[in-house]
Amino acid sequence: MKFLHFTKYPDIQPMTRKERIENRKALAHDLNFMKIYAFTFFLFFFSLAIGSKMFWYDEIETLHDEICASSSESPLCSDYKLLERIDIIAKKKNVPTRLIVGIWNAESSVGTNFNKNECSKYNNWAWLKWKMDDHGNVIMYALNRKKPDVNWCYLIRFDSVEAMTESLSNTLSIGYKWCNMNVRCISRSYVWDPKKEEESWINNVNKFFIWL
Repeated sequence: MKFLHFTKYPDIQPMTRKERIENRKALAHDLNFMKIYAFTFFLFFFSLAIGSKMFWYDEIETLHDEICASSSESPLCSDYKLLERIDIIAKKKNVPTRLIVGIWNAESSVGTNFNKNECSKYNNWAWLKWKMDDHGNVIMYALNRKKPDVNWCYLIRFDSVEAMTESLSNTLSIGYKWCNMNVRCISRSYVWDPKKEEESWINNVNKFFIWL
């Protein structure tokens, strides 16, 4: 049926049998090529995803082995799942997990060394005297940070290691943003003296993290 009476039907040239065969061959060739291309595309991204996941697990496993070798009594050595949760938190904040662990190593031998046993219950392996939220707001444990709390711990208490990791990650990514994860720069801010660099602190952090 013609919808536009003033137009002409297009002239359709009949195809010979040979042309029809060649046309079907060309179509089949194109379809096969598209199938191969789609399969290759799928394999590439599947391999990329698997490779990334394997790399992630390999990196965490390597870090776990290093923690156990350095501080076998660390909760991160006995609780692999905790290390995985720490890694997820750090990555969300764009902070290297190894830097987090390195600071814990410098401050408390990765959660194993406190001046008083009561202080170990604070979930504060980083020896933080403040809490920093996602907006950079800070809550100090005391108006005078040099004054001890009731347990003489000089620390702010966290509900969990994960909460402490959140605060430390915010400190590094927001509070010390200008350092760009440079350990030497962070050391000056961490000890509250812009002119002081504690080499022993830097070396202990660098056991797990090297800034490039």
